[in-house]
Amino acid sequence: MMCGGFAARVKTVLSSDDRVETAAVNMVTETVAVRLRRSDGGGDEAAVVGEDLARWLTECGFPSKRRVSAGGVGENVRKWREMAEKKEELLRRSRNGVAFAWTLVALCCWSHASHLLHSIGIHSAHE
Repeated sequence: MMCGGFAARVKTVLSSDDRVETAAVNMVTETVAVRLRRSDGGGDEAAVVGEDLARWLTECGFPSKRRVSAGGVGENVRKWREMAEKKEELLRRSRNGVAFAWTLVALCCWSHASHLLHSIGIHSAHE
């Protein structure tokens, strides 16, 4: 999840389901907590609804899977490290893109400056 618009869209998609009472999106951990409406179904119904909602989000363009809460601290740490590595890779790509863009800006500015100097009679390349 990269922006508030993305998170808001996920929340809207989930909230539109009649089985969902509330949905809270956490952009930092890239998770969604869903509270289901009370129903007459058994204890396994929450798991089935969770799978349905994850499948529906994936079909709407938000790759998802139901989270099983019994992972423990070690599992949470592993997931956090994976998420941190993924974010670091995105930052690295972003920095490379910004460096490339500024290089193009510098070349463009130099080109425009040389044309401006030429128009006022300064010919730096021709002597």
